[in-house]
Order: sequence, then structure tokens, then C-alpha cells
Amino acid sequence: MILDDQRKVITPLSVVVIPAETVHGFDFEEGTDGYVLTVAKLFIDEAVEGDIQLAQIFSGPGFCVGDDLANKLLVDLEALSYEMIGAEPGRRIAIKLHIQRILIALARHSGHGRGAGEVARSRSAVIVARYRRLIEQSFRKHTSLDVYAEQLGVSVAYLNVACRTIMARSAQSLVHDRTMIEAKRALLYTAMTVAEVAASLGFRDPAYFNRFFSRRAGMSPGCYRQVGRLGN
Repeated sequence: MILDDQRKVITPLSVVVIPAETVHGFDFEEGTDGYVLTVAKLFIDEAVEGDIQLAQIFSGPGFCVGDDLANKLLVDLEALSYEMIGAEPGRRIAIKLHIQRILIALARHSGHGRGAGEVARSRSAVIVARYRRLIEQSFRKHTSLDVYAEQLGVSVAYLNVACRTIMARSAQSLVHDRTMIEAKRALLYTAMTVAEVAASLGFRDPAYFNRFFSRRAGMSPGCYRQVGRLGN
């Protein structure tokens, strides 16, 4: 698996969770058997029904390995396959229920249950989830942290604490991470020039975009595009 410029080997009976907007790819060996379940973010938001522990599953890429978890998930994955190709009454409800069962199994396996001190962490998780939705709407506009914090009804300091608690990243880093994801996607999968990519991401100066990208990727945008396409 290729995940954010890194290669990871997936061993048998593994479960991999990839949040939306994560740059990734798979290179399956011959004989690989398993399920790939792709779910629209809006459907996931509906399925978690506001439960913070379930929503936290998608706070970042995750990997789980284990016979017990795999066996639990296989039951629902097989049932989902049946529902997806069928037209039985209550099909959408059944699909949602099986996805919820999968999310619950992942959350419990990952130890996301509440414990002492989890109330504060849960509030931070809510703030971060709302913050990431705002980033999705505004990252191309280079919105300041002051504006984000005001929209969330918290201070910049609290926003930073929440982001470090939940994501182990600063608030500004999350904005930059989202910008880098979009930049990498555009460089690898579109024919836009580097200057056009910069403009599409709200950078008025292509040279500044080059410096921004190079500091975070360890290479220039042009070099990243060349290396990425050679790798494919």
C-alpha cells in the first residue's frame, strides 16, 4: 500500500481504514483475497449518528490485525455484498446497519471507549471534526486561524490544544496537510502546470507555492510529479 508517499506492507487478516482525502494506492499481489469497501463521507456522517468514538475512527489512517476482528467484520461484509446486489425491502436501512456494526467493531477493537478524562477529549474531538469540515470548505482561501477559531467559538490556543490532543498536529498543520493532499493529487493526476496548481490552491505567487511544497515534501513540485509518475 502507498500512503502519503510511504509504502506499507499489509499482512493477512488486516483491516485498513483510509479517511477521505488521503492520498493512497494499492499494489495487490497475485492471490490476494479480501474486501474493499468505499463509503461516501455523507453516508458515514449519517451512520455514526453523532457518536464521537465512531467518528474518531476516521481521524487518520488506521491499521488493525487480528483473527477475532476479521471474523466479526467478514460476517457484515458478506451481508453487505448481498444487499448491494439485491433489491430486497429495507435495503438502504440494512446497508446502514451493517456499516454501523463494522464501525462499532473497529471502535471497540481500537479502544475508543470512554474512560477517565475522556469527556474533555471528546469535546476536543467534536471541535476538531468541525474544524476539519471548515478546512474542507476554506483551505483554498488561506483563511486565518483567528477566523477558524471565531467560527468554532473557541480561542486559537484551545483550537491548537484540541488538534494536538486528537490529531497530534497543530491547527495550522492540518490546513497545510489538506493543501498538500490536493497539491499532490493535482500534480499526479491532472495535466495542470505547477503554476496552475498553485493558482488553483489560492497561491498568488508560484514561487511561494514551490517553497511551501518543497519544505513539506522534501522535493519541488516538478520533481514530485516526475518521481510519482515513474513510480506508477
